[in-house]
Amino acid sequence: DRLGFLNDLNQSNLQLPRSRLEPCVAQLEEVLSGLPNEMRHSLRIGYLNLYLNYMNASQVTTTHQKEIMGLAMHLHLALHVCHNASTEHLSVLHLCYDVAPSNSSKYWTEQLKRAHMTRYGNMGHNLERVRQSMQHTKGILRSLNGMQRRRYGFL
Repeated sequence: DRLGFLNDLNQSNLQLPRSRLEPCVAQLEEVLSGLPNEMRHSLRIGYLNLYLNYMNASQVTTTHQKEIMGLAMHLHLALHVCHNASTEHLSVLHLCYDVAPSNSSKYWTEQLKRAHMTRYGNMGHNLERVRQSMQHTKGILRSLNGMQRRRYGFL
């Protein structure tokens, strides 16, 4: 049971420093590297809170940008397969949009649009409503105390 020690760290909204989470994520990624894609997706979903805590604890600087983007891409692919319109997937997509190089922002905007329209309906194909929805969910999911700060108390 090489991953049993991770269960204590796989809880939502842990306020741990990056230095405490980094070796755990590295060991998990090492274990995952030898597994088939489907199994990797499932395990990444199972340890999703660990990954989200790690990414939230990381300062996205140019030194960590590539690493965080790589992990976020893996999570995006896993969530796209398993839970396309979940709250967690929306949060990962917003992170990808923020961290990705500017030349890929159109791709991440499209991914966010699709996930929002899957979750909330086509919104009458009104792109302004989709954009407002995307801004609303980003404010909740990617901001400290986002739910308390938003005008509408729903996600």
